[in-house]
Amino acid sequence: MSDGKRNAEKEALEEVSRDGDALRYVPPELKTAELCMAAVKLNGRILQVVPGDFRTAELCMEAVRQNGRALRFVPRELRTARLCMEATKQNNFSLGDVPEEYMTERMCLEAVRRHHYEFAHVPEKLKTPQICDEATTEYGHALRLVPDGLKTAEMCEQVMKWETNADMFKYVPDRLKTAQMCMGAVRHHGRLLWYVPWEFRTADLCMEAVKSSSMSPKTCGRWNCAWRRRSETANLNTCRRSLSAR
Repeated sequence: MSDGKRNAEKEALEEVSRDGDALRYVPPELKTAELCMAAVKLNGRILQVVPGDFRTAELCMEAVRQNGRALRFVPRELRTARLCMEATKQNNFSLGDVPEEYMTERMCLEAVRRHHYEFAHVPEKLKTPQICDEATTEYGHALRLVPDGLKTAEMCEQVMKWETNADMFKYVPDRLKTAQMCMGAVRHHGRLLWYVPWEFRTADLCMEAVKSSSMSPKTCGRWNCAWRRRSETANLNTCRRSLSAR
């Protein structure tokens, strides 16, 4: 190795040791395993510019210890359970970068507690009542991602008490809707009348729907008729299926 290149590598190492992001500007021929290791210890996300040959298990571990989001730049074959667990300890960790086979209920719960939007990355099979409660308490719109079987009256009432979550009314199962909840929804916007069960569609409720939107009384009436026809058709089809099964 020439003295010129040796000096250049030394200068690059000194620069990267002060600022890991400086690795971006180091010419490919000057990048070494030692240089890359020094960089990821200061800035884990700089792993994205580390040459593939230098992305070893040891270097990737150092990267995710420094920044959990570096996990997305770790080669798939190096994303082990241990490496993923190490990444979850960081505040900026993203569950979406963890292979599903390495996810656990505990990992998902911790991720959702840290950032509610991580709930979108929780697999259906790992969604528990506790995880769903955590997600909807912090962010009402997460209700649309909760399986119907895990939705409870308390959860839905908690979400619907905030006006900003009014649109989530459509994701509340009919069995959990109450007269008060339905009234609050249509007061927010009349179009939510479509999701109100028939037994709660009173004259007062329909009038509130008209008041809270540009919907005319005639349109409200048509919606009611259409909804009733849909319900009657569904009931008729259910009866037909029952009879044919005998």
